[in-house]
Amino acid sequence: MAGDKVVPPKPEGQKKKEARDAKIADALKQLRAKRREQNKAKRVAALKRAQEYETNYQNSVNAETAAIRNVNLDPLRLNSLDKFT
Repeated sequence: MAGDKVVPPKPEGQKKKEARDAKIADALKQLRAKRREQNKAKRVAALKRAQEYETNYQNSVNAETAAIRNVNLDPLRLNSLDKFT
């Protein structure tokens, strides 16, 4: 036993500090996991919103293009427009 190392007991303040640090580290891990889940939900909601906006925009552009292509001009108006061409 002469070659064995004897580890002195830890001071009370160090034990308290280690317990406090472990508690803070655990709370930080839980907070990060919670925030990660919230960010995933936010990304899904933002993607859904962006897709909805894009769909609405494409529909409005398509409707406007169709309206321009399918315009019905009045025959009397066509005659008056022929003077300028």
